[in-house]
Amino acid sequence: MRPTQKSNLRIFLIIFCFSFLFLQCDNSEHFTFPYVSVNLTFHIPTDFATLGFYDTKVIEGEGVGGILIFRISEYEFMAFDMACTYETSGKCAIIEYKNSQVIWECPCCGSQYTLMNDGCYVNKSPARWPLKRYTVIVEGQFLYIRN
Repeated sequence: MRPTQKSNLRIFLIIFCFSFLFLQCDNSEHFTFPYVSVNLTFHIPTDFATLGFYDTKVIEGEGVGGILIFRISEYEFMAFDMACTYETSGKCAIIEYKNSQVIWECPCCGSQYTLMNDGCYVNKSPARWPLKRYTVIVEGQFLYIRN
């Protein structure tokens, strides 16, 4: 073989090996969360009058495990399903961890979730995915939560 052929063969083998490794890494499970229609409307000055910034409000009986509303600022909110993403049946709804407001825990598997102003993160396994986030729309003094 000529030197250029060896060089081309090496480049091809390197690309092939990396491609094979990346394909193998994509062997992860695909997470699917149970679909439940969510279509809620709230009047912010009335329904959230006592809810401070970085406080939470629980709406039971909605979504899979209930809806957790996290207030970031006067007219900025996030909404999450309270069903643990490791135990998505809804029987394992997260609960507030030691009066934390920002850390929530699954009583069934011990997974912990942290609420931040930019989203929800898994703080402790076995859960691998953050809580299901719903669309929040603020129009005037009304808050709409949809999926």
